[in-house]
Formats: sequence, structure tokens, C-alpha cells
Amino acid sequence: MYSDFFKNLKSQKKGVSGVVTAVLLILLVVAAVGILWAVVQSLVSDSTGNVGSSTLCLTNTFSIESAVNDSTITTVKIKKTQGSDEITSINFFIDGVSKTATTGTVPSLGETQSFNITGVGSEVEIAPVLGETQCPNSDKATITTAS
Repeated sequence: MYSDFFKNLKSQKKGVSGVVTAVLLILLVVAAVGILWAVVQSLVSDSTGNVGSSTLCLTNTFSIESAVNDSTITTVKIKKTQGSDEITSINFFIDGVSKTATTGTVPSLGETQSFNITGVGSEVEIAPVLGETQCPNSDKATITTAS
């Protein structure tokens, strides 16, 4: 009797029904879409965080009015030409090398400020800093020699 039960059980086994197969496929697709969405969402949210600071860099511009060196110090006059956001600082590059200004404050819109930089060279570039984000170089000029 016990052996008859197992024989009947084996003979009554059938393959997985079409409905169960369809449900399993749907669950597999939903899981794959969920995983893909999580990856895409994290990439998009990381990228959009940088858009805000990039926009601020584009809307806050400076121009170099003059760049003059005497034998050891380069004096750079900078004018803020666009934007009302507060700039943390301005980075200076003389012939591509980062330099620190010893004097000067970040100008307000329409204002011109002078910065003294230790070092001389042939070209100066400026890059505003917003918070902790350094913007791309805003302007560059040829350094002239004081007469």
C-alpha cells in the first residue's frame, strides 16, 4: 500500500504549468528592472549634485583687467563681471602653476580688486572657488613688466 502511493505519486507528476512559468518570468523581469532602476537612480542623483555648482560657476564670471610684474611680485587686477553669488576665494595660476595671493579680497559685482602674488611669469589665469568647488579657469591674461 505504501509502495502503491509512491508509484501513483510518480505517475501523476507533470511538468511546471504554463501559468507558474509565466508568473516566474514576470517576477524575474520585475526583479531585474528593480536592480537596474537602483543603479540608474544612484548615477543620476550623483550627477545632478554637480549640476548646481557647475551652473554657479557659469553665472559668476571674472575678468583680468591688468597683470603687471615687478621683479618678484605680480599684481593682478580682477573685476567681477557677472553673478551675485558669494565667491569663497580666487585661485591664481602663473604659467600653469598655482600661486597664493598675499593681498586682496574677492570683488563684488562690478567692483575691481588688486591681488599681489609672489612670483613672475608670462601668463596668469584665474579660477573662482564656490564653497569647496573650484570653477574652471575664468580668464587669462599676458603679464606685462612694470615700467
